[in-house]
Amino acid sequence: MKKDNQKDEKISNKEESSRQRLKGLSFIKAFLFFAVYIAILVLVGVQAVSRSGETNKKKISIYKEATPTDADTDIEGVTKNEKENTKDHLELAQPAELKKVDAVSAGQDYNGIDLKDNGMPYAIKINRKENIVTVYSLDSDGFYTVPVKAFRCSVSLDDTTPAGLFTTTEKRLEWAILQGNVYGQYAYQIHEGIYFHSVPYTEKGSDKLETWEYNKLGEGASLGCIRMCVADVKWIYENCMPGTQVYLFDSDYPGPLGRPQQPYVFTETDDTGWDPTDTTPGNPFAGTAAIYGAVSHSIEVGEPFDSKTGVLAFSSDMENVTDRLMVEGTVDNQTPGEYKLSYYFYDNGKKILRDIYITVKDTEPPVITEAPDELHLRGYHGDADELAALIARNVTAFDSDKKIISYDVIPQTEEVGVDDDRTTENPVLVIDLTGVQETPGTYEVSCYAKDTADNRSAVWKITIALEE
Repeated sequence: MKKDNQKDEKISNKEESSRQRLKGLSFIKAFLFFAVYIAILVLVGVQAVSRSGETNKKKISIYKEATPTDADTDIEGVTKNEKENTKDHLELAQPAELKKVDAVSAGQDYNGIDLKDNGMPYAIKINRKENIVTVYSLDSDGFYTVPVKAFRCSVSLDDTTPAGLFTTTEKRLEWAILQGNVYGQYAYQIHEGIYFHSVPYTEKGSDKLETWEYNKLGEGASLGCIRMCVADVKWIYENCMPGTQVYLFDSDYPGPLGRPQQPYVFTETDDTGWDPTDTTPGNPFAGTAAIYGAVSHSIEVGEPFDSKTGVLAFSSDMENVTDRLMVEGTVDNQTPGEYKLSYYFYDNGKKILRDIYITVKDTEPPVITEAPDELHLRGYHGDADELAALIARNVTAFDSDKKIISYDVIPQTEEVGVDDDRTTENPVLVIDLTGVQETPGTYEVSCYAKDTADNRSAVWKITIALEE
């Protein structure tokens, strides 16, 4: 009897264990089912959000970018996929005929031809239009493209100073008689009667400098030669060997080192005098340490600038110590503003200091380069933003060499003729819709490009024919 009871207990225990296992399996199945269900919901949600994000991106692409760059973009600035989804939106009724309106300043960075290695340590380029001499050394490819120094000079008022490529000759004279029965220091022949030399002297003597001609450095003034201050022409005389290439050309671009300033300005020009950079014994400028060519001035946004270009330093005993000159401060030539530079060196333990201010300004207006005379549009329902976006996609404008990719709208509700004095963080194409009604019809709209300094391009008018 006892054995039977034990047997029954074992059977009961087994049954109970089986029931527990079944319950456990049921729980696991339920959990797995629930997990799968949640995963499906999450996946559906992600896809929905993704689609929503894509839709938002498309709206930004269509309405907020003036000049889409997708390879799949048609003439209206809308991609093929977007076009299928925007059938109820404004679109071109016929292709726009774009006209060339203006041009970005051509050749603004032209710096002449690249001069190839001819065995000399340096090559020289002279920009006749800007009256700037720039010296270059060799790059790793065997061309003279590494800027070393830039000097202020005076070429001729006309084309007497020839353009083209020449090489300096063996003819070099510390003093030479020049055309007009005047004299020059450190005369170095470039070609025939064309020389590097100092500003003229009325006689052969360092105290006979034509001070009135010295003040003309940086502008056309010579009879064909290249005039420079004594320290600068002496550097070329001593460092550029015969056979050095000299290339003369014209450009609005001052060169990679920027525009050297006047080393010194004579306030009295009724008599002759001394070049303050002439280290010849007897110079009355001796006894006073000085920094020359460091002058407060303005440059245009984007114009090359180098803080040491054209700056010279002389000790009190008339030693050229430009290599000891230090500069504190920086200039961001891409951002309008005023920048302080401090130049200094030590002369017999005394700090010689000169502070200047460089003003970076933006005075160049942007330009509209391409635009239509008229646009025929359908699907118009009075939406100003939509209309402006489509107009903007058919107008191309540049600020300097950068394409303008944003636009601003003067809506229909503005009073006709109101002046847009709103400032912008970036250059924009302004679409003026004043006078355009919310109903279909033919209207005239104006557009112009505006930069952050409020410089504006010429206004371009477009006739728009709007259909429902």
